[in-house]
Amino acid sequence: MVQRRGYGSEGGSKCTFDGLRYSAAFIGFDHFNIIRQGILLAIDTFGVSHIVPILSLPFLVTLHPQNSEENKAKGIIFVKLTQVFLIYGLITSVTTMFAIICVTIHRRHLMVWGLFAPKYVFEAMGLLLTDVVICLASLYYY
Repeated sequence: MVQRRGYGSEGGSKCTFDGLRYSAAFIGFDHFNIIRQGILLAIDTFGVSHIVPILSLPFLVTLHPQNSEENKAKGIIFVKLTQVFLIYGLITSVTTMFAIICVTIHRRHLMVWGLFAPKYVFEAMGLLLTDVVICLASLYYY
């Protein structure tokens, strides 16, 4: 049987702190800068799961077929884009709420610091990042 080398059977997407790919923060730089390396690690960790979907939501709104020329006005697109951003934020908030409930239920579990606490931290940081990117995207697209 051939074993995969590297990130294990999950392909590097483990919800633990040792599952982070720290080497992604140092690609292309000789000197350490905490802010720059932190941003690169955040992009590597949350880029595909949080940042790219939020930035692609306006394209879904503009690709939706319009009935008449009046609906193409900026006001209608603004309302639809606001609704899409709010729905995405609500979905992320609900998943984070369920993670918080699970952490609360399993707070006396043996693996609380190995499994449940990192899941809570990743969900909370993902929600915070989702809110920040939604605010920045709404400022950019409006």
